[in-house]
Amino acid sequence: MNTIFLDIDGVLNSHRSVIAKIKPLAGYSSYMERHHTDIDPVAVGLLRVLTKSAKAEIVISSSWRILHPEIQFYKDLFSEFKWFGAPVVGFTPRVDSGFRGQEVQQYIDTNDFFTGPYIIFDDDSDFFEHQPLIHVDGRNGLSCENYVEACKRFGCEV
Repeated sequence: MNTIFLDIDGVLNSHRSVIAKIKPLAGYSSYMERHHTDIDPVAVGLLRVLTKSAKAEIVISSSWRILHPEIQFYKDLFSEFKWFGAPVVGFTPRVDSGFRGQEVQQYIDTNDFFTGPYIIFDDDSDFFEHQPLIHVDGRNGLSCENYVEACKRFGCEV
């Protein structure tokens, strides 16, 4: 099974999607709530098509996993965009260093069912050189170019 390690801030919500939905900060109870409402439906759509085309599952590597460590939270989030049954299967573990590359590697090393191949969507670059990072521009979020690169890496049709 193909796997997508998914960051959220900068990938599914971006500077562009936040600015496009200009909202006052008053009335929001938390940072997470503010950004939850700024998820970009186009980015979610690209992710949805990719998971279907590549027969991929999603592992959350975002810091959101700390506040929301339940798979159902992400399934519910995606269902708000009419993506029911999103293939979210787990979370990367937290490591003391906070180095995301190490978290991804630990997930791979400790899950016998992990078979690869995989890609990483993230707007940060704290990964090992050998890891297949698709660096997303956090100003714009997940783009068509990122989608095409992921398709090529997974060997699926664009």
